[in-house]
Amino acid sequence: QQNWQRIHIDYAGPFQGHQFLIVVDSKSKWVEVGICSNAPSSSSTINMLSNIFARNGFPDVIVSDNATIFKSEEFTSFCHNCGIFQKFIAPGHPATNGLAERNVQTLKKRLSAMADDSSSISTKVQEILFRYRATPLNNGKSPAEQYLGRQIKIKLDVLKPSKITASSNPELPVRQLRVGDRIQARYYMANKPSWKLGTVVKKLGRLHYLVRLDNGFIFKRHINQLNFTMAKNQLDVQESQEAEPATNDNQHSDNQLLYHPHLLTNIPGSISTSHSNEPETPSTPLQQQPSTSTGNSEVDTTPSRRTSSRLRKPPSYYSDYVRH
Repeated sequence: QQNWQRIHIDYAGPFQGHQFLIVVDSKSKWVEVGICSNAPSSSSTINMLSNIFARNGFPDVIVSDNATIFKSEEFTSFCHNCGIFQKFIAPGHPATNGLAERNVQTLKKRLSAMADDSSSISTKVQEILFRYRATPLNNGKSPAEQYLGRQIKIKLDVLKPSKITASSNPELPVRQLRVGDRIQARYYMANKPSWKLGTVVKKLGRLHYLVRLDNGFIFKRHINQLNFTMAKNQLDVQESQEAEPATNDNQHSDNQLLYHPHLLTNIPGSISTSHSNEPETPSTPLQQQPSTSTGNSEVDTTPSRRTSSRLRKPPSYYSDYVRH
């Protein structure tokens, strides 16, 4: 016999204004309970059983008493369509369905003990089921161990927490960032993702980081949403340029500000590059470089215009015409 192959069902109530459908697995003693506030019917019983079967599957056999609800044409048709065989106990011999009867009495006893509890009836039933499923039976195993194949975690386990062991599967290497690294972080606003400059504030784990944008926003990002960059903010760029000689301005810009221009779109104060389609107008006149010769003559830095040296002549078909 397998788990949930043979189940016993019975009703408990009316008790505290409710009816309780008790469903017990014959092998593992796993219990399910359905609650209804009105008088039970074949339709309500089918609805509660359908909810239970959605979690556990259809059994092969249902054992019940000879109540009209279980022997109605509607319930019989439901069992037939689900491939479930109905087995009824002998009239006047409830011991055949004793497994369900005992759980009916247990449920009533536990609910009576919780009469002073202000919780809802469904919350009380959930608490009773949770404790019952985790309690060892006569064979030393709980219904959860017999039905689920494992012991469920309860509040007592918090007093002695288990050590989390590392996974035996080797982890693939991933990029690593350090606190203080300059990064380009994926930024989402109005369903338009973009990249914005920021700094790594804290490493939250193997793959996640806490970053702060240059505009002050702080949020969590995955490593796949971050790119390392050497780009500085506008203030740092101006200070670094003032510290270098004027002759090294171009070299400083090329060597120090390494970044991807296509990733810096929509960034306030971003650094413009030579890839822009609009020509830049210098704010100050170009300074002429000093001559390397000892004389006082200055070298003309204006580049000469290059012209083609190809010999030009009219096409041959113009020879038929007289040119003036």
